[in-house]
Amino acid sequence: MGRLSAAVLAAGGLWTAVSLAREVRSARAERGHRHAQLVRRAPELPISLLPRRRRGRGREPLVVLENVRPQAWSLPGPRARLVVTTGALQQLSDRELAAVLSHERGHVRARHHWLGQCAQALATGFPGVGVFSAFRDQVAVLVELAADDRAARRHGPVTTALALAELNSEVFASCPPAQLAQSPARVDRLLLGEPRLPVPARLGWTLAALAAPLGAAALAVAPGLSALL
Repeated sequence: MGRLSAAVLAAGGLWTAVSLAREVRSARAERGHRHAQLVRRAPELPISLLPRRRRGRGREPLVVLENVRPQAWSLPGPRARLVVTTGALQQLSDRELAAVLSHERGHVRARHHWLGQCAQALATGFPGVGVFSAFRDQVAVLVELAADDRAARRHGPVTTALALAELNSEVFASCPPAQLAQSPARVDRLLLGEPRLPVPARLGWTLAALAAPLGAAALAVAPGLSALL
């Protein structure tokens, strides 16, 4: 029985790795396709033509697309880009636009797409396990809240909430519909200004959250390892 449990766990781990590799490959191909489309619609200027203050490293290039719909999104990866439409430029004030760009830059710099890929790989690899689907959905919501917090710290929660409300949630158009449905709650959360947990408390909860699945995995693997040994 112990050997069978070890074999099942090993098969599950292998299938998880395969699912993750497949998801990463698919996401990379999709990003490449979107980057190619963006280059065709808005070719980048040669660096010699850019203002000197824009040539430095560490800031993602901003691309403006002609579109009456107010939208903004980010393309993560080694060639990360921030994209806004002319509709967004017309509808947002300077401070609101800065908050939106800070939100999208937060996604890129925190590598939120990595979290999304891992969560999606689990949900796709084990479609019958509801907890993985719920985990994917919660990760999608949490990364949006984290990006909202980044924008609110730099530009104020009211400005960030106004940007969300004025664009009718389309400012984060790269999000799937399930995430866009969370926008009213996100606006309320920003306007309420509920205090965040202090750093030690957040670290403690993070460690506890990591310890729970690791402890469960250790308990599950222990019988199989003892049988093999």
